[in-house]
Amino acid sequence: MSTPKTHGHLNPHAGADSPATEPVNPFFSDARNVGPATFLPGGLQFQMVETADGSLTARLGESETMHSLRGAFNETVYIYGTAYETAQNELQIKEPTVFSLGLGLGYVEILSAALALKSGVKPRGESFELIAELNSSFAFWAGTRGAGANLDHTGQKTMAAFVPPEIYDQIAIRTCEAVKSDHVTLETLRTSIGNALKEKSWTLSGPLTPQTEMTKKFNCIAFDAFSSKSTPELWTRDFLDHFLSAACDDACVLSTYACTGNLKRALIDAGFELRIREGYASKRDSTLAVRRQRPTLSV
Repeated sequence: MSTPKTHGHLNPHAGADSPATEPVNPFFSDARNVGPATFLPGGLQFQMVETADGSLTARLGESETMHSLRGAFNETVYIYGTAYETAQNELQIKEPTVFSLGLGLGYVEILSAALALKSGVKPRGESFELIAELNSSFAFWAGTRGAGANLDHTGQKTMAAFVPPEIYDQIAIRTCEAVKSDHVTLETLRTSIGNALKEKSWTLSGPLTPQTEMTKKFNCIAFDAFSSKSTPELWTRDFLDHFLSAACDDACVLSTYACTGNLKRALIDAGFELRIREGYASKRDSTLAVRRQRPTLSV
């Protein structure tokens, strides 16, 4: 049974009615429409898109967008903010270590850092991202410049500020309004993320593949892969079984916009309690899964 849609302690609509900032970057000419294509050094087409709640997402090539067109910011708060709060409040994990797939425009990273700041702890985690330019742009915004994975797959340096810093500022400001804490401001949030990247309590990595070896365990999984149509290798039962075993700490929360059969079966077999929730906007269901301890293997 689906539970009623709830946003916990966050207010995803904060700032939604604020006047739109006049766009001053080359990605879009009209804030209501898809903008002109920009081509990455490897030839992949990249476009910014404004979603229905006024926040931005991106489209790679001819594929789907990174977020729901009904609202990139609101979807992030609903799906992934709930996971961080569940790890802290229900599992009593003071400093959740977050796994974020993929970085994109930094929505999950900025929200996680804001919730950590609100709780008086450091943001901890790792982000996996296919586009090296997005890693370096995010690090550049946070003031760390070289902290991102700023080499493309040929070993060539990427453009540090491929995504204009003002875009991250807009996401961060709206996040501050949703979190509602005197400790969380644009400056404290950006500084906190910058420090986490410098100290490597949060790292920016390349793409997640079936060959990726996990070097740490995570308490909070933001599984925001593209759909099984675009990235089928990340939704197979074999991959999900291996990933849940390698990436998830004993006490762990996983949240995703998806609700596939392979995912649900893999989570149940890994000892997670499934909480099938109403999906965001046009999606029917989404998945929140909670595990308090790793199941004991029978001999």
